[in-house]
Amino acid sequence: MINGNPVFFTGITGVGKSIITNSTISEMKKKSNYEAIILSFSSQTSSKETQNQIEDKLEKRRRNLLAGPNGRKVILFIDDVNMPAYDNYGTQMPIELLRQYVDFKGLYDREGLFWKKI
Repeated sequence: MINGNPVFFTGITGVGKSIITNSTISEMKKKSNYEAIILSFSSQTSSKETQNQIEDKLEKRRRNLLAGPNGRKVILFIDDVNMPAYDNYGTQMPIELLRQYVDFKGLYDREGLFWKKI
């Protein structure tokens, strides 16, 4: 997100989207107060795995509040976002999880069934 807005890069295979983005993130981490979460989706990626990878990199401030470690801002980069397999209902659950995060700025705790703001 740039100023709270998500950024989505598209283009044909091999034009360097991932390389440019990774390079930019590396520079931002060196010069600024940023932490990066970099995920690469595949056909085997699940929403639970995605949520765990995101939450593992975040710091628990309160029971229902997660934030960047040590007060840092977090950049979430997902490579190959279109790759997760479709389920029986025609949805790609990891992408739906990301949509929930972008729309509502948080995720549900899978065990306690309460809302966690990010």
